[in-house]
Amino acid sequence: MSNQKTNVVGIEKFIIYPINKQSTYSFKNGNPNISFQFQPSSTRMLNPQQLRFNFTLNVKQPNGKRVNNENSNGYGAYDAKINERVGVNAVIDVLRLRNLKNETIEEVRNYSRLLASLVPAQTNFNSYKNWASNKFGATANVNSQNCLVNGAMECSLPLRAGIIMAGRPLNLGDLGGLKVDIQLQNDQFVIFGTNAGTGAYYEISDVSLSGNYFVLDRPSPPSSSQLVYPAFNSYLTIVNSGDDQQSLNLSLNSVRQI
Repeated sequence: MSNQKTNVVGIEKFIIYPINKQSTYSFKNGNPNISFQFQPSSTRMLNPQQLRFNFTLNVKQPNGKRVNNENSNGYGAYDAKINERVGVNAVIDVLRLRNLKNETIEEVRNYSRLLASLVPAQTNFNSYKNWASNKFGATANVNSQNCLVNGAMECSLPLRAGIIMAGRPLNLGDLGGLKVDIQLQNDQFVIFGTNAGTGAYYEISDVSLSGNYFVLDRPSPPSSSQLVYPAFNSYLTIVNSGDDQQSLNLSLNSVRQI
């Protein structure tokens, strides 16, 4: 019986497109779901640290014209913008990871609310002035952000899920393949401003998922060990106006932060 280790002999870049490919996706037009699929493989492992969700974001008036924050074109302001510290992360409502048997690996609900806490806490102003404006479409400056939203915003987002952020290569053979499902957020939770309530909406186009594979020197044998990774969990409970006591079983020995 061979006891040789499997080694990485190269890196292979990839770009994949949604299996439900459309020219644009938007909550307003009733097509907010985006799905990507990776086939099982014993000779390649997915590098989660390089996984990027790519798209072009456009914020529009009800008539389909671009918004005009700060009256930048001189023809009358139309005030509809996105948050200057969260940026385009706001467009994702649910991130779901499944295998090809449709068994859920991880599901992050209220994703935009999670990123509204993570991104500002982990990004200083110098970062916003440099790489964060390209990665997140967030400038940390209200006037700059308003002008940025007036045009097409090209974005390349790292996805935040426990199994992705853990940083360990993902064995697509052991997982049984991988499906990445993204559900877009309601326009009302993305766009705000004086004219936001008049029917302003956003849409995304040129959608893809890109990253790197680790190429192995031989097929990786099936692993018998359990896959362990941190995960985000969201709890939302409506509390009545009277006295109300809520109990949540959080498995406290595994909870890192609340």
